[in-house]
Amino acid sequence: MRYIYLLIFSLPFFLMAQGQREELKWQTAVNQSIGDYNVLIPYFENGYQFNGNQIWFSKSIETTSMVDESSLVLENLQTEVITNSELASLDKEYIVNGLQYNLKNALSRKRNYAQIRVSPIYKDGNEYRRVLSFTPVFTDGIPIFTTKSTNYGNSLLTSGDWYRFKVENTGVHRITRSFLSNLGMDISNVDPRNIKIYGNGGPSLPLVNSQTIAYDPAEIAIKINGEADGSFDAGDEILFYATAANTEYVQENDSHINPYTDDSFYYITVSTGNGKRILPFVQPVGTPAVTYDYFHARQHHEIDERNIGQIGRIWYGERFDFEPEQTFEFEFENVIATRPSRLKVVTGAISDIDSSFNCEVNGVSAGAITHFGLAGANTVVSRRGQLIANNLTISTDDVDVKIIFNNSGNPGAEGYLDYIELEVPQFLVGINESYRFRNTDAALQPGVVRFQFSSSSDISEVWNVTDPYNVTTVLNNAGDANFSFVDNGGEVKEYLAVDASNVFNPIAVSNRRVANQNLKGTIFLNSAGSFVDVDYLIITPDFLKSEAQRLANYHITSSNLNTKVVTLQEIYNEFSEGEQDIAAIRNFVKYVYDNASTPANRVKYLNMFGDASFDYKDRISVRENIVPSFLTAEATSLTQSYVTDDFFTYMNPNEGNVATNNLMDLAVGRMIVTDITQAREMVDKVISYTAQPAFERWRNDVVLIGDDIDDPQTDSNLQVNVNDLADQIELNRPDYNVRKIIMDSYQQLSTAGGFRYPDVVDDVKNAFERGSLVINYFGHGNEDGLAQEFIITQSSVENLRNPNNLPLFITVTCEFTRFDNPLRPSGGEKVFLNPDGGAIGLVATNRLIFISTGVTLNRTLDQYLFSYNNAQAISMAESLRLAKVDQALNNDATRRVVAFIGDPALKLAIPDPRVVLTAVNGNPIAVNTDVLRALDPVVLSGEVQDLQGNLIPNYNGQVSVTVFDKEIDRTTLGNDNARDTNGQLILLDFKQQGEVLFRGQATVTNGLFDVNFIMPLDTQVPIGNGRISFYAKRDGVQEDKNGYNLDVRIGGVNTAAPADDIGPEIDLYMNDINFVNGGITDENPFILAFLSDDNGINTASGIGHDITATLDGNDVDPFILNDYYEADVDNFARGQVYFPLRDLEPGLHTLKLKAWDTYNNSAEQEIQFVVAENDNIKLERVLNYPNPFTTYTEFWFNHNRPFEPLDVQVQVMTISGKVVWSKNQSVTTTGFTSREITWDGTDDFGQRLGKGVYIYKITVKSTLSNQQTSKVEKLVIL
Repeated sequence: MRYIYLLIFSLPFFLMAQGQREELKWQTAVNQSIGDYNVLIPYFENGYQFNGNQIWFSKSIETTSMVDESSLVLENLQTEVITNSELASLDKEYIVNGLQYNLKNALSRKRNYAQIRVSPIYKDGNEYRRVLSFTPVFTDGIPIFTTKSTNYGNSLLTSGDWYRFKVENTGVHRITRSFLSNLGMDISNVDPRNIKIYGNGGPSLPLVNSQTIAYDPAEIAIKINGEADGSFDAGDEILFYATAANTEYVQENDSHINPYTDDSFYYITVSTGNGKRILPFVQPVGTPAVTYDYFHARQHHEIDERNIGQIGRIWYGERFDFEPEQTFEFEFENVIATRPSRLKVVTGAISDIDSSFNCEVNGVSAGAITHFGLAGANTVVSRRGQLIANNLTISTDDVDVKIIFNNSGNPGAEGYLDYIELEVPQFLVGINESYRFRNTDAALQPGVVRFQFSSSSDISEVWNVTDPYNVTTVLNNAGDANFSFVDNGGEVKEYLAVDASNVFNPIAVSNRRVANQNLKGTIFLNSAGSFVDVDYLIITPDFLKSEAQRLANYHITSSNLNTKVVTLQEIYNEFSEGEQDIAAIRNFVKYVYDNASTPANRVKYLNMFGDASFDYKDRISVRENIVPSFLTAEATSLTQSYVTDDFFTYMNPNEGNVATNNLMDLAVGRMIVTDITQAREMVDKVISYTAQPAFERWRNDVVLIGDDIDDPQTDSNLQVNVNDLADQIELNRPDYNVRKIIMDSYQQLSTAGGFRYPDVVDDVKNAFERGSLVINYFGHGNEDGLAQEFIITQSSVENLRNPNNLPLFITVTCEFTRFDNPLRPSGGEKVFLNPDGGAIGLVATNRLIFISTGVTLNRTLDQYLFSYNNAQAISMAESLRLAKVDQALNNDATRRVVAFIGDPALKLAIPDPRVVLTAVNGNPIAVNTDVLRALDPVVLSGEVQDLQGNLIPNYNGQVSVTVFDKEIDRTTLGNDNARDTNGQLILLDFKQQGEVLFRGQATVTNGLFDVNFIMPLDTQVPIGNGRISFYAKRDGVQEDKNGYNLDVRIGGVNTAAPADDIGPEIDLYMNDINFVNGGITDENPFILAFLSDDNGINTASGIGHDITATLDGNDVDPFILNDYYEADVDNFARGQVYFPLRDLEPGLHTLKLKAWDTYNNSAEQEIQFVVAENDNIKLERVLNYPNPFTTYTEFWFNHNRPFEPLDVQVQVMTISGKVVWSKNQSVTTTGFTSREITWDGTDDFGQRLGKGVYIYKITVKSTLSNQQTSKVEKLVIL
């Protein structure tokens, strides 16, 4: 049974809780770095938080229940004066007046936290103080019984005839018989008493869960004149109050315009039972304390034309540069000059120096808005300011507001108007039209108040529209010219004076008929109609649904997850009357979350299947608002503004405003696809990630990349933290082979484009293409690439080809994966969207992030991602969720700039334990004393075990074995001459993984295996512990295991080894073994080499003993192929190299490959190949083999489109040109030669052709470009 109540309580009530004493250990001021922005500010250990403007002490305490947020007391508080010099560069403008602190509840699924926040520095009179220590004391909260607002049931749209219309004005609207007929309603059979109208109107839905009115279309009260007779006649009418999308100010948007849509839709239907009607307003009894014969009329001017910083959901209208003065006209009626008017103007500016706006009302200055310049403010993209003038005198009905932009002499300055808002007192007078009114003074007046009209005979009634769903009315039946009514004061209420002759007409829309649907009632049902909990939701637009469903089907069968695909329009229809609204999406997710059979069975994963944009309304040239995301209303700062899908996972009642204490309840990911092709490619990548070709040893490898020190004040910890992260992974998960790419340990070169690390570029590319489970970069970056030396660029990631070994790419580095700006695609987006490789997913930032936050995030994430506690593997996105709600991060608001790009339900491809080494050269490992010396023959024996350490006797498959030499002690080079405060060159000592001595494969039979090899002569002589890594995959099933050994000692030389002075044999090809010397390739071919030697191939990277490939005689810059070599299964004497080349120039090329055996004997092989122009499809070397033939021949041809599906047609003709046989076949080759089409010498009817000479034509057509080419040759049938 589904639970009905959410119960939150603590026993005993009001239990006092006392936290431990908190000591703020103040240090000397430190530089905080974010992007290119550095600031020297005070620092303390323990709970330090800096948001770019302010410092806070912040701590999260896990609790067993909710706490009373108002109960926090700081006992034993100790403070001291902090001097100006100790404040360093902290902006005093943001230092709070007086000590401030607060306590907030934070909830995430099974975890409750109390978040304590204290201002560690505050202003006290004329001095500043800092907190030294305190003890937080608080109490448990009052028991809360919350009835669910999302009870399980059917949608209102399940049955009946539903129609949609829209409104473009706010006020009274009239629906006539003809309008209903135009909608498609059969009026002749309508009982008007059963007419119902539903809608939330034009404003966006509230962000906070508890403010949601309904999880279905909300019925509004209406008035139908003429309904009593049960017939909707020609003179009958429906009157109702409706709001447009551009009239209501919403504080959380700081705008009068709905940010998500320009449409305001309502539904109308006829169903059993009377509809909701406008009821009489019950006026309070009592003598009015005050009579108001006036109200505060409100008008505004606001248009949304441009997002000046291309961040956030704030858009601006008029631009002030060439036209620095602009006047805006407003018309009021019956203005009261003796009462103050109010003006609010909000503007934005982009200028390096200070600029300002002056505001005038009817020629009189109302004030100015100053915008500080952006020079030096590297994290700010624009300035935003406002003017509020509360005591203006306006004496005319026509009001002109002039806005004057002062660029302070900077011709490049840009000023923008967001909105003007005027509140002008007017007499309550009939004006022959309907109008809204409110009196803000009434909010300050308790008790009964009176509203008095004059000349009001045209006002038929007054509606109280404060609650737009339950409008009530006071009638002016007698047409009283001095009509009045009373109400309770004490709050601002909204009223509408109705003039029946002046109302608005709704507008029919093209998609007026609303199809029946029932998301609420069917989302939990299986094909048999039984209730089944939902594990995984995929939300997507209609045009991507087919691929989203294919992904869902994969998880249903492969992951055993009950996965449901829901389209955006289905959600909007049911939760927001068809209007785009991010809160509607969240409300649907919450509905599914709340109505699980038990809390343990709640939905776990959410996939936003489509790209996002900062432009919800597709106003910019690149329209990629496929599945909307949450954008902050803050739109000026790269540290305070962000885009996040975390919003859709905040399920608790008081969450949704994306405050720090909002914690995720679901793992969310976004697959940033924009069309069906990208969707298909990305779903293919997900499926391939767990397909059989992906089960290889790369799943044992983890690579960490550390940026170098460009600025010693801020960057010195980058490489230190990367090294520490790597060491922690090795310590907690020794079954992984951890590779460190510490940039400063490589040779830095000076080029025309700046400093570069070419060897780092190669190693990073190899980490992708050779394969890595995880690649983690920590350092600087932007949308275009990583590090100032551009070790990764957009073009480099687009060229990656690693379809079967896709890593998780972690880039906690500023905006490398900003996905909400279609005008500037980011490098992270291109890594993910690469159809031929790249990454399976990214944990990446979309805005600036402080280095300190990045350090914490990486450390916390790794604990969950790599299952340090040996818990069952979880999805990559769930690892990020757990990191974000962890106590180390859940009080840091900047965590939201980190997102998971990819499939949120997909688990990291971590092999299960365990594969163990049981013997060395026949000696049981427990008693083995053998030292593996250079040139020693070695036999390693092992077995595959279950988690309990028992042999799996029916395990059959293959095991990959990698033997590493001893760890290498390395020191960085200090390339950038970065020095510490003492002038010492900053260097880092670290340990690097040893060289690979052997990499081979063996057959596993009944759980047991042996692998043989010869230790290479380049084995390092000093004796020490090496490392052996195992990766096993089982035959016939998608199952793998791994293991390691750190106890085998390696070193020394076998001086008695047999002599060997013969180098290895080399067979060299391009792409595949069908290649013929001098053949054609495209610009990105693969080197394919088969190497053999009786004593094996050397991969130990001895000086000058690498496996190398040189192109066109370039011996200075050879390709190092050691990591791309692997010995054959059960034969260490043979193996192969498969290495990708990139971006070769068209024309003839010469390739020379050199290899060494374990005795350091070398051999070389050379071939030539032609890189064809990539513009047109090429067809070369067309032949059939054998030729002549009798009953079998193959059609061979070379082409320049490897990996691309080609449509091939072969036509065989007589000498006179009559076609006797033809075949059409789709061909996809990994190389440049096709031999797939065969023929038995019969015609199209199966009759054998006569002997003789025939002509055949081969036509090859590209399925991607539609280009085609053909060639004609001859064949002979014997």
